[in-house]
Amino acid sequence: MIYVVMAVFLTISGYYFYTDLAFFEIWGGRDVVEGVWQFFFHDVRLVLVVLIPIVTMKLLAEERKQGSLELLWTYPVKDIEIIMGKYLGCMFVVGIMVSAILSYALLLGLFSPIHLGPVLSGLFGLLLLGAAFVACGLFISSLTESQVISAMVSFGVLLLFWIIAWNAGSASNSVMDFLYHVSVFDHFNDFARGTFKLF
Repeated sequence: MIYVVMAVFLTISGYYFYTDLAFFEIWGGRDVVEGVWQFFFHDVRLVLVVLIPIVTMKLLAEERKQGSLELLWTYPVKDIEIIMGKYLGCMFVVGIMVSAILSYALLLGLFSPIHLGPVLSGLFGLLLLGAAFVACGLFISSLTESQVISAMVSFGVLLLFWIIAWNAGSASNSVMDFLYHVSVFDHFNDFARGTFKLF
């Protein structure tokens, strides 16, 4: 299944890169970072919202359904080691998918000069976004024995974190600040623009 997920990710992200680059050329864009990479990274985050719940849906839900979760807890390893093993395994898959995007930048570099800084910033932002998504999917997978329910609830929670700050302007300042702080996608915007801020 991982190979299928990776193939789907590369196909959709490749299509997004092609269309974003085509629009950039058609409309006569001047800044590649704002005209191509920013929109591309925003498009790819949607692909991660859809695919990461599929990757994480089996982590603990299948173990619980097959009854092997109790056996897993009896192994001579700590619970945190089991959880971290599953988490890092998923992060390895996410890391491969995100790092494959670097080939798009290298391909574009054959035809025009590019600055790798904004690209690496966007890739790092996608990796952090993927880390948050995997943590959310792993937690929800631990609550149910149905893989389908795990995937659907994970997708719903991630979608909620996407849209949670859309109507923040109609709330009070304290609520607005809280919603912007909780929304993981608003934190990602700086990475997509090629800027890296610690605070």
